[in-house]
Amino acid sequence: MINRKYKLFLAVSMAILVMASCGAPSAPAESPDEAPPAEQPAPTEAPAMDMGACSNPFLPVEEGKTYVYNQIEGGTTTEYTITYTDVSSSGFTQMIEEDDQSVSVEWNCTENGLVPGEFFEADFIQIEGMEFDVETTEVSGHFLPPANEWEVGNSWDLAYTVTVNVSAEGLETSVEGSMDLKNTIAAQESVTVPAGTYDNAYRVEQTGTFNASFMGMESGSSMEQTYWFVRDVGLIRNVVGIQGAEYSLELVSVE
Repeated sequence: MINRKYKLFLAVSMAILVMASCGAPSAPAESPDEAPPAEQPAPTEAPAMDMGACSNPFLPVEEGKTYVYNQIEGGTTTEYTITYTDVSSSGFTQMIEEDDQSVSVEWNCTENGLVPGEFFEADFIQIEGMEFDVETTEVSGHFLPPANEWEVGNSWDLAYTVTVNVSAEGLETSVEGSMDLKNTIAAQESVTVPAGTYDNAYRVEQTGTFNASFMGMESGSSMEQTYWFVRDVGLIRNVVGIQGAEYSLELVSVE
């Protein structure tokens, strides 16, 4: 029985400040016995790193910053966190933790938007007696568009090609699959989550189709989910519907 199905929700880390101070040589001594204390110049702050394509105000997190969410599944609430590291102008690492599970994902920043390097949450699929290893072989499109494309009605695509290696009862097999996702900014509206009320949240509606092929057999499934993003805050809510079941995430705090 599937306990957790993939829940595509992403959030992006952008922004890191590099702080530095500089000093100067001591002033020459007036005598070998008594040297007045050298004057120390005030510390100066290095300019913020140019984040280039990684600078997206709809996921403006800093190096080491953690987003804490409530994850609600069938009336049960658990903690779900996302932390960002290795932030640069070309990419970053996203660490996701849920209960005793964790996974890290490498992201790339392009002029067309922010792109996850793998279909990461497939690793959270759990079926009793079976083990999964999901390898992403190709990614096209992007998860989030650049800031100047955030307007109601805008649409974009994201697609993955994956190989799912399955082990069960001593048998091993591989399944080839693809996930095609269509995203549309449907509206701006007020949304309330534990972290607060946000009056101008962008509602992004996503539909997805997963197709798999194994030994000449074809199968498919679909999913729907909705994201709410707030400029200068990031992802505040995510609702996923998969085959009649609903899962949700709600922002609690940013640490």
